[in-house]
Amino acid sequence: MHRTRGAAEPDALGRLEALLAGAERPVVIAGGGVYWDDAAKSLASFGERAGVPVFMNGAGRGVLGTDHPSAFFQTRGWALGHADLVLVLGTPLDFRLGYGRPPTFAEDAKVVMIDIDPVELGRNRPLELGLAGDIDVILRQLSDGLPKGLADRVAPWRTEMRRREGEACAKLDELAATDQVPVSHYRWAREIARAVTRDTIVVGDGGDVVNCAAKFVPVDRAGQWLDPGPLGCLGVGPSFALAAKLLRPDQRVLLVSGDGAFGLNGMELETAVRFRLPFTCIIGNDGGWGQIRSPQVSFFGEARTVATSLPTTRYDRMVEALGGRGAYITDPREIGPALAQALASDEVWCLNVVLDPEAYRKSGQVSMAI
Repeated sequence: MHRTRGAAEPDALGRLEALLAGAERPVVIAGGGVYWDDAAKSLASFGERAGVPVFMNGAGRGVLGTDHPSAFFQTRGWALGHADLVLVLGTPLDFRLGYGRPPTFAEDAKVVMIDIDPVELGRNRPLELGLAGDIDVILRQLSDGLPKGLADRVAPWRTEMRRREGEACAKLDELAATDQVPVSHYRWAREIARAVTRDTIVVGDGGDVVNCAAKFVPVDRAGQWLDPGPLGCLGVGPSFALAAKLLRPDQRVLLVSGDGAFGLNGMELETAVRFRLPFTCIIGNDGGWGQIRSPQVSFFGEARTVATSLPTTRYDRMVEALGGRGAYITDPREIGPALAQALASDEVWCLNVVLDPEAYRKSGQVSMAI
């Protein structure tokens, strides 16, 4: 071990148990710290016994499978706005969580953080309780002393959230049920989700297109999803995909990329060809820096967007010139078959899918949080 696995002091653990005992609308936010502290099994056990809804972000995606009864995905904003207790595990209270403040968090919400890094405790907002220690160890301590009847008490809250989750998923299905040309972001994301299996490592590299894909793509195990992280270091996708294939040669690797992000380091697909590390890259090509363009349009109007447009570059031809395979896709019905062919092959593929530049913004679903 590279460090001592710190446990919670008895007094602090008792305070946390008391807070849970008094909560009727608790929520857990599980971030990358859950992954790095190898706490997925402990979180799953806590979720089953406590019945507390769990949302995951960043490297925490997949620490609970999509079929876990405590796993929620589409209703985080509503849940945080109505929760009376938020237990934050291994993720900073940064812009993805509205800095832990209203209106993202309910005005009267009590916030508890558990993190290996004590510097994160209380950053950006006061806490009801902050515990510096190993998340796996503390969750196991907590599971041994859960308040009696907690799961039954929060059952109405969980039922309401499950109802809203169903409504949100139905809305996404409605948005994805279109054969429009140019292709909708939602239809593109739905086709990707259908191709992803448990043994597929998914790398997300982009803004709006990756946020959209994250709403659909199932992530059922820790480490299955990789992305640039909260600092948004776009362009890491090809190198992440290369490393994933090198370390897990028996698993399929799918890079989900924006056109802007791919333009930064797309030449690395030549490295994949040269070292015989086959993976598939599917580009959502909406002709711009969508996550920058959308706020500019909202704030200033179409006529005052600055440096956010990109040409519909034929990255598929570039990858073919580098020795890989390419496909230029404008019909949504072609996405699924192309993905199946690419993922089943032992070659490097680039599927360049032309998306409607305006569809995601006009749907009202734009989000900065993955």
